[in-house]
Amino acid sequence: MPTVEVKNLKNEVIGELQLSDDVFGAPLNQPLIYDAVRWFMAKQRAGTASTKTRAEVSGAGAEAMEALGARLRRRLHEALGVTVEVTVLPPRTLERSVGKAQRVRDLRQPV
Repeated sequence: MPTVEVKNLKNEVIGELQLSDDVFGAPLNQPLIYDAVRWFMAKQRAGTASTKTRAEVSGAGAEAMEALGARLRRRLHEALGVTVEVTVLPPRTLERSVGKAQRVRDLRQPV
């Protein structure tokens, strides 16, 4: 049986303690120790990671929206031979509860 010294707060030896072989004599389970340390270290993290929003991504501003509208206008003109005005709206600017047909009809305005 392994024995350990028992010390007080002044680091003076005040006795010995016999440790059980059933508990302290068992072989080490390396994968279990590894998982326990990984779990402990993961719990210490702040967890503040996040993804970039549209405002933080390069090239996702108003200029990119205008460029997309210009590309759509040009492709429609090449494919159909008509000149149209294209307005690209940023994501999440139209209400989803209305329904697509109603949203499109509301956005049409007489020329």
